[in-house]
Amino acid sequence: MAWQLADELRSRIVAVTARPPASRDERFSAHIRESAASASANLAEGFCRYSHREFARFVSIARASLAETQARLTDGFDRRYLTGEEHRELASLANRGMIAVTRLHTYLRTHPDPDFTTPRSAPSEPRS
Repeated sequence: MAWQLADELRSRIVAVTARPPASRDERFSAHIRESAASASANLAEGFCRYSHREFARFVSIARASLAETQARLTDGFDRRYLTGEEHRELASLANRGMIAVTRLHTYLRTHPDPDFTTPRSAPSEPRS
């Protein structure tokens, strides 16, 4: 869920910054696109790590990228690059992503890694 929300935010920010007035400010567009893309990319990379601790580190970076994206959304609204409705929708999506990422981080930090080194025992025979 966290990755899906982050990726949806990235996709919608790309669309909003592809058209004027945001598209005329290449620096703003590049920065907000980069911060949004960083969130989903770090979640994807962390997912492929070997331990919850490693994954949690990447989730923490993704959370920071979402916070940066939220700040840039406010900046874009202040500069009138985003309408009030666009800002509300994107800020809401970023907030939902932040909640999901925070919950994922909490889970990873409080649950031990699965033990893949211990072989599973064979199922026991049914008793009569």
